[in-house]
Amino acid sequence: MPTTKLHEGVQVRVRDSIAEYQPHALSIEEYAQWRELGIPRFVCFEWTECFFDATNVAQLFCGNELAEKITNNLFRYTFKNQIGHSHIRAEFNDGRIVTTDIEVLSRKFPSIESHLQFFIALIDDLFSQHLALPFEIESPTYFGVDESLEPPTLLFVYHFLSSRARAIEQAIQIILSSPHRLLTVERERIPIYRANRVDVDSIYAMVTHPEQLQPTNANLAIAKKFKGHAPFHIFQDTPTETLDTPENRFVKHFLEILFAWSERLIDHPLFRERESLKQVRGLLEMAKQNPMFDDVGEMTMFPTTSTVLLKRDGYRELLQLYREFNLSRMPIWRAVQDAIDARDIAKLYEYWCLFKLAQELESVCGKAVFKFNFTVEGTLNEGKIVAEFADGSKLAYNQQMASYSSTKPRPDFVFEDNCQRKIIFDAKFRFNQEDGCVESDAIVRTAKEEDISVAHRYKDESQGRASFIIFPNDNPNDDEYYSETGASKRIPFAELVKGNWRGVGAIGMMPTQRSG
Repeated sequence: MPTTKLHEGVQVRVRDSIAEYQPHALSIEEYAQWRELGIPRFVCFEWTECFFDATNVAQLFCGNELAEKITNNLFRYTFKNQIGHSHIRAEFNDGRIVTTDIEVLSRKFPSIESHLQFFIALIDDLFSQHLALPFEIESPTYFGVDESLEPPTLLFVYHFLSSRARAIEQAIQIILSSPHRLLTVERERIPIYRANRVDVDSIYAMVTHPEQLQPTNANLAIAKKFKGHAPFHIFQDTPTETLDTPENRFVKHFLEILFAWSERLIDHPLFRERESLKQVRGLLEMAKQNPMFDDVGEMTMFPTTSTVLLKRDGYRELLQLYREFNLSRMPIWRAVQDAIDARDIAKLYEYWCLFKLAQELESVCGKAVFKFNFTVEGTLNEGKIVAEFADGSKLAYNQQMASYSSTKPRPDFVFEDNCQRKIIFDAKFRFNQEDGCVESDAIVRTAKEEDISVAHRYKDESQGRASFIIFPNDNPNDDEYYSETGASKRIPFAELVKGNWRGVGAIGMMPTQRSG
């Protein structure tokens, strides 16, 4: 059996004789190439039965599950449906705990390179195509603009900077060309010959401080009143303009936030080569260094009631952008970022299918608007991510359905047309493959039979018109259709949505992988 040493006291061996599927440590070159994505030194493919030779180990955990203890020094575990980041934790008899990070890869991809290329393609498509759909918030938290303790996700910040670059640039240009100024009054002590007026406060100061009066022969009105005496200095209020206003402090604060996040994105391997991001970063850097902000202080309180922010050109648009930016803390983006951090390809594929499916439905049902519903605490209500289309139809994500059976089905997506007829879609990151080389032009992928059975169950329990499995594939010829009439010919997507076709099937959807 091939053997790999994880750390002192634990090594893993497998029965699988296929070399590329052995759990192994990456080479120095491979680790240098992928570690910026968070890939650990050790990788293992799913559905591989692993035997751990462990010395003086009381318990061994793989992920959060306890490995089966066969003998005092031998444990067994198989990673099942756990693609992504995991760990192996050994608890020794002497109380020591040693944890080794490990990446669980899908057997659908023959190498870590092809596995991670698909992972990157998923994220690329989320960035470039499917997060640009408009959305609305249905919760009391929508109108808040105070900063949250929960930071934005890199995914949302990249989307925000990319999609709002032009709006940010225009708002900044308007503000810098005509910044808001505040007329203030500074009380100065000046020589009397420079004074151009005397107010009540100045007279009061002379009366209460007679020691500052000096004899003078000058023909001054003040000297006549004070029997030939006049002050050498006098206090006078001088009006001046300042840029240090609450509104400009807000602008400075927001620009610094955006610039700091652009720096973080540039340092991340998934973003650093994106020209649009570099351009936004340059714009923010130039704006931040503008002399206008030299005398502008730090924002200590948000100017909630400012009419300048609400009505003045440039400031009004930047306030709206700030509100949008704070929506980055919505749980949906946190969930996507968590899936990216864990490299949970199956979950990412599910999110990707949500936006991809909405995009496909837009071409048939008209413009889509996503609506998110949150609790007062800011958590996402289950089944409350809904895309509403121009023709009155809607697509709900993760919504529990009414059913005649005791089990309440919860498919990934439920589409309901304007006649309340339902079509069920369920994303599955798995498939049958005739050969083991995903790069081959002759590859044929089909949905698994058990998943087609799930589609039948969803259709029957929900009394839907049709039910489909969505699986990773980019060849429409591999799609499957099983009509209630027995016909199995391919049906155009528009006809499936708008027509009367009834049955189950499997539709392939695949993110576009960038070249190079």
